[in-house]
Amino acid sequence: MNYDTALAFVDSMLVSQTGKHLSDLQSEILHGTWEGNTYEAIAQAAYCTEGHVKDVAADFWKQLSELLGERIGKKNCKSVLGRHLSLQSPPELSHTVTKPPEATAPHLDWGDAPDIHTLFGRTEELSALQQWILSDRCRAIALLGMGGIGKTSLASTLARTIQTEFDWIAWRSLRNSPTARDLLTDLLKSLPAPDAFQMPAKFDAQLRELLDRLRQARGLLVLDNLESILQGGDRLTPFRPGYEEYGELFRVIGETGHNSCLLVTSRELPQGWNWLASNTKAVRQFPVTGLSLESARELLQSKGEFAGSERDWQRSTEHYAGNPLALNIVASTILDFFDGSLTQFLDFTARESFVLDDIRELLDRHLDRLTPIARRIMHYLAIAQEPRSLQDLQADALEPISAGDILRSLAS
Repeated sequence: MNYDTALAFVDSMLVSQTGKHLSDLQSEILHGTWEGNTYEAIAQAAYCTEGHVKDVAADFWKQLSELLGERIGKKNCKSVLGRHLSLQSPPELSHTVTKPPEATAPHLDWGDAPDIHTLFGRTEELSALQQWILSDRCRAIALLGMGGIGKTSLASTLARTIQTEFDWIAWRSLRNSPTARDLLTDLLKSLPAPDAFQMPAKFDAQLRELLDRLRQARGLLVLDNLESILQGGDRLTPFRPGYEEYGELFRVIGETGHNSCLLVTSRELPQGWNWLASNTKAVRQFPVTGLSLESARELLQSKGEFAGSERDWQRSTEHYAGNPLALNIVASTILDFFDGSLTQFLDFTARESFVLDDIRELLDRHLDRLTPIARRIMHYLAIAQEPRSLQDLQADALEPISAGDILRSLAS
């Protein structure tokens, strides 16, 4: 008896009894157990935490034990499955009605979600987010980070990794700034609906309908580029005029009980999110930071041959803060003009203040959203290059800045 035979047997039995196939994680648990691996090794292979694997495994073994009519677990998996395979039929299988697999296949609407073939690093991030969504049952999560840091890539990889855990997945980009009403209309048309469904005319009714869909089936809704509907500068009025209804959308999803999850990516935190997060553990925010030295090196080497000392690799990663987009941009320059030499590139660019145009544009998009006071604070900290206290900031400013303005600007 080989593993493929055992896998097909277990999957067929689950479909016959429950109408659902093995999930990706259940398959990983079965395969890891078959190979004699520890739960820690299985967790690493599945990009999730050991605790989550153990929780899923406990439910999995319990389910199999009930279906097979005897206790099965990690230690006796091979022997039990081998014995039942020799009978060519799990207990009471002939008395069940087989459900078609397509009836339980998730409804997938990827919209314009990118198909990420390689995600460098992010193992810990994926593991933590899977824990939040699958085990902690978070209702809303905001992935936060500067442009180019990889929020969209992380969200896409995460959603595709855990897609079998949901009844439906919908991905929508807010780059073109749809209103909340337009978004709800689009979503309600796309998601599975009752036969007699009629589109509500009012926003409140559409919101209630979406909430019903979130309760009736477990869904994952991803909203990408949330900063497109936010107003820069003042954190007290973050939604652009005409987009305030998004605040009500987030409030309802975050506060109301349901079994689904909203995942948003944004450069800035939307209004009301901090309040929701402080009042329920089901709403959280996840900062996406730069790549580690090892992951940055792997990203650059995927573009071509690079040469440099260990210090050069470290300087290159630190200089661009591990930002994947910035590293991708600079990789072409190093290969085209410096023959892949990190040393020559770093020496050349160290002679003057030099920023590639594409990276300058990325930074300008952030700076343009700041208030004049916030820009002054950014310039002050950039020149200082070391931590400064609030008192230093207020005392060293070219023009007096009140304590209130400093705190408001830092908060935004």
